[in-house]
Amino acid sequence: MIFLHESCEKGMELCQYLSLFGNMTSWEEAFKQKAKEHFSEAMIDQLFHGLSPLYPVRETIEDTLCDIQIFQTLSGIYATYQEGENVDFLRIYHGSMFPIGIVVPVLMNLGLVVLTEDTYSISADNIKGFMHKFSFAKGFSGSKEYLTDAISEILNKKATSEPLNGLIAKSIISIREVSLLKTLNAYLFQINRTHSRLSLQEILLAYPKFTRNLLDRFHAAFDPLQENSDIQKADEIVEESYATTKSPSDEAFLREYHDLVKAILRTNYYQNQSEIAIKLENSKIPHLPRPVPFYEIFVYATEFEAVHIRGGRIARGGIRWSDRNDDFRTEILGLMKAQMVKNTIIIPVGSKGGFVLKGSVQADEKKAKGIAAYERFMASILSITDNIVNSNIVSAPVRKTGRDERDTYLVVAADKGTANFSDIANEIALKNHFWLGDAFASGGQFGYNHKKQGITAKGAFVSVAHHFKEAGIDIHKPFTVCGIGDMSGDVFGNGMLLSKCIKLIAAFNHSHIFLDPDPDTESSFVERERLFKEGLDFRSYNPSLISHGGGIFERNARKIQLSHETKKALDFHKEFCTGEELICAILQAPVDLLWNGGIGTYVKSNSESHFDAKDPSNDRVRVDASSLRAKVIAEGGNLGFTQQARMEAALKGIRINTDALDNSAGVAMSDHEVNIKILLGLKHLDFTQRNQIIRRIESSVIESVLSHNKSQNRCLSLEVKRSHMMFGRYREYIRKLIHDGALNRDTDGLPSETELDSIEQKSRIMPRPLIALLLGATKLKIEEYLVTTDSFTDLYFNKLLVSYFPPELRQDESILRHPLRKEIIICEAVNRTIDDAGILFFERMEQLTGAKADVVAPLYIKFTNFIKKHEWMQSIPESIPADIYYDFILFLEENIFYCIKKILSLPSPDHSSPGASFVMNENDYLSVQEDAMYSSYRYRNPLQKQLSQDDGDTIRNLFRQADILEDSLFVFINRSSIKEKKDFFEMEDSMKLRELREIARTFQPHHYLEASFLA
Repeated sequence: MIFLHESCEKGMELCQYLSLFGNMTSWEEAFKQKAKEHFSEAMIDQLFHGLSPLYPVRETIEDTLCDIQIFQTLSGIYATYQEGENVDFLRIYHGSMFPIGIVVPVLMNLGLVVLTEDTYSISADNIKGFMHKFSFAKGFSGSKEYLTDAISEILNKKATSEPLNGLIAKSIISIREVSLLKTLNAYLFQINRTHSRLSLQEILLAYPKFTRNLLDRFHAAFDPLQENSDIQKADEIVEESYATTKSPSDEAFLREYHDLVKAILRTNYYQNQSEIAIKLENSKIPHLPRPVPFYEIFVYATEFEAVHIRGGRIARGGIRWSDRNDDFRTEILGLMKAQMVKNTIIIPVGSKGGFVLKGSVQADEKKAKGIAAYERFMASILSITDNIVNSNIVSAPVRKTGRDERDTYLVVAADKGTANFSDIANEIALKNHFWLGDAFASGGQFGYNHKKQGITAKGAFVSVAHHFKEAGIDIHKPFTVCGIGDMSGDVFGNGMLLSKCIKLIAAFNHSHIFLDPDPDTESSFVERERLFKEGLDFRSYNPSLISHGGGIFERNARKIQLSHETKKALDFHKEFCTGEELICAILQAPVDLLWNGGIGTYVKSNSESHFDAKDPSNDRVRVDASSLRAKVIAEGGNLGFTQQARMEAALKGIRINTDALDNSAGVAMSDHEVNIKILLGLKHLDFTQRNQIIRRIESSVIESVLSHNKSQNRCLSLEVKRSHMMFGRYREYIRKLIHDGALNRDTDGLPSETELDSIEQKSRIMPRPLIALLLGATKLKIEEYLVTTDSFTDLYFNKLLVSYFPPELRQDESILRHPLRKEIIICEAVNRTIDDAGILFFERMEQLTGAKADVVAPLYIKFTNFIKKHEWMQSIPESIPADIYYDFILFLEENIFYCIKKILSLPSPDHSSPGASFVMNENDYLSVQEDAMYSSYRYRNPLQKQLSQDDGDTIRNLFRQADILEDSLFVFINRSSIKEKKDFFEMEDSMKLRELREIARTFQPHHYLEASFLA
């Protein structure tokens, strides 16, 4: 008879095995006698017979009883260290037996070489389990407590098994500290792809003393128990470690760790959560990929990694579930950059967050694990964010040290993969008593439902209406459309229901193609509405309603026969084509509108490769912008075009903005929701009352949001005209933005100097997509500067704060206590100024007067309020042609520019109260304007012949009023009498002084400095 233990290599005869017991009876009696101190006699008998045979042979009674006591309270996996005469042992306890192949690699990564292994078990009543006993050579120099803690953490899946764990054997380093090092490694891997994951571990293993010193420096800065630690001394000790490096490259490598630790502002490390979060001041990290964020939170856990990147202290943006494990930070950084442009019309600047699941995840577990990771991510970033309680800022929990300024504003939103997660985030915020409550994540069940509102599509359709008016297309008559998306989607579905005049002749999504060559506008609208309400795509479209020659086709179809009607509608003359070829034909169709409401990059420029588009899944259907034939393009979806493709399309004569502008309404809606919830929170309303108010004002908020889209579209059109008059100045401004780091020629898709030369020679008109980019960069630049100043502290500017909110809330005194008062006022002021006065307004004014935006912006707001500019704008007839409308605004704004320049040129101007300082009496000022309207001066424009008598009279009078602004200002500065003021206007007209001034103004200086001689 042979007895073979599963862990033994050799079997032995039973008699030999039993002989090893010596006196079995004496071991049993001794065990039972000793066990009486802990157990009843009945229990002792069960325990003895439940022991595996190896216990009496290999273990002492004391060790056996110790094992039993461990099994009594065992939860998960537990490890102990035991010293022997010739070898040492690890005893690992678990409720069930696990493969030795799992444990041995863990021990190897901890620097241990396993010599033998024995498996013991016990089964008695409620005491059951297995003990694996490993032997290894003596000489372990690390902390035995740290070693057993590490084994328990790793086998309980609270830490990962990696070569870096070998530091526990090389130095006095805990598994928690190793997890911190893994956090640093994970971040460095994301920002510097020249490092492999393995090389990041090897460098720290090669220099354990440096690693220990680096950790000590971290503890000196953040350990709450080290109140009087010397951070500078800790840095010096780390610096001394470099003397032991073997090469300059090793030293440079290690310095990256030191720089990273010095850039950490906050951490939750000492809260002993399973996730480690570090908040970084990115400007302190050398060679960081651009754009360099303002703040960043990186979260490391065994199951996921995450990042939250902010462009400023007050920032908001969505959280994405990424699938790009190796470079998800690069993806999120790019999205944050785009969000910065979108957010120029709202209060916060851009931010973006994202997370990735680590390791292989089963399909049926993916959703649950994704939600769990999202929850832990949100809890982690909140754990290092300050709170507001009863109007007082409360620092984050005591077991974390904050080295930066107070930081309470943290707002997130939905994004790809997290569309339905807002309620989850808000539950976490409420659980943590975070001051924003359910304003932490916009949307959700008590916020504004963007799909229900169709707000993003409505914002993009504002751009469509703007383009159509300029192109002379009547939006109230049937117009042809090709689209990207399907009716179940938000942007596409809502967009195709915004007009009953839409003739949707073709569309496609990720799987199907819809063709309706000559649709009936009424019946097709009703059918699209049905699909949208029922959440159906084009496969469910009633075939009887599709016009002759149309149908539904597979995107991956190998052969599609095209009807005569389809070929005519698409102006595509192949008899047969593949599904991919048909999609290309749809993109290139000669329609009134190409509506992008889907996902994917479908258009590049001639000079770009498909690789440049960074969307390999659509490489086979992507077309060049030069082949497009749509009159108007609307980008309700993100990244449908590369930036260079947009400019190529615009230079071809196609009317197009950017995705950041067209689909910004959703961003603006979320921002209004958050700020309204903050305002209502100041009133201490109950939840039901608050939600009723939010619903009641919804239509007003939508109206306000869409006004942003209208204003920005108008701004681009004004800038197109300005660029024709000042092309050289725009070129110089682009160079300045690049020099200042506000834009990057390569990453932002800016045209080269050669390309700008070509544009200047052909049209002297900046493409709208380029202007849109400049607009976003300019607003961001000015807002960032103004936030650092006290330029809008005057109570006068509260009217900007009040006007931001819906009319229903403007009487609420709580508005003046809004915690974002300053940011709201600045955002409103910058939008109002630049949208009308132009991108170059602040730059030109500083060149001519030396005054910066903190002086000029408040002055512009006060002066335009004083002259009641908004009343002038409201008096412009809607029926007038766009060109006359733009000409008037340009004329008015240029006169305002010179008025403000004149004020700034006064010997001692009182910039704090423009209007009151240089005008004796507002009524006198307006009476002079009224008299001057009837002077002999006339502003003539050939386009005015298109107007009716009433419209013509109105616009001529408006031009006259604008024309005398600067002269009215002049006479009031000199405190002339009313009669002298009237005489001045008559004299000016007779002497043709105005014409002389216009000649000077239209002269194009070669440099900004030359302009000062013409002022």
